[in-house]
Amino acid sequence: MLPLTFLAKYALITSLISFTRFFPEAYNSLILLKHHQDQARQKRELGVLAYALFGIAVIAFVFVSQGFIQIVFGEKWLLPINVAMIFAVQELLRGWYQSNATKLVAIGGSREVSQISLFLIVGALVLMVIGINLIGLLGAPVSMAILYAVLNIAISRKLKVLN
Repeated sequence: MLPLTFLAKYALITSLISFTRFFPEAYNSLILLKHHQDQARQKRELGVLAYALFGIAVIAFVFVSQGFIQIVFGEKWLLPINVAMIFAVQELLRGWYQSNATKLVAIGGSREVSQISLFLIVGALVLMVIGINLIGLLGAPVSMAILYAVLNIAISRKLKVLN
């Protein structure tokens, strides 16, 4: 669906930015460290601070990745910054999805996670084809970000019901 040159550029930036998916896992670890303190107050304070720090870190990481690509591979290998930023958002949502899915499996929701994973595969295929055909290269990370956001909401609701 996309020219080979775009796919090569996309693969390069996405391989670097994919590390951002670990930010949600780091956030979960910070939450666990604060667990024994005043939970409601600490989670609220940590959440705002953590999201602000993670947001700044992700933005910085995207610019550093773009700078690295420009220095090492040259200007021709750069994708537009909006594509890189959307991909970073997608990776954050994917990391959050993985954390939520792990929590759901831990409390006995293996069947639900299997069903959601099937929906993820089918949804990704459908949404990416539609997204790329509608808005081009930006359609791939946008469609995946939307899909992960929807799945995160679904898993979060299921976690609330089971807890």
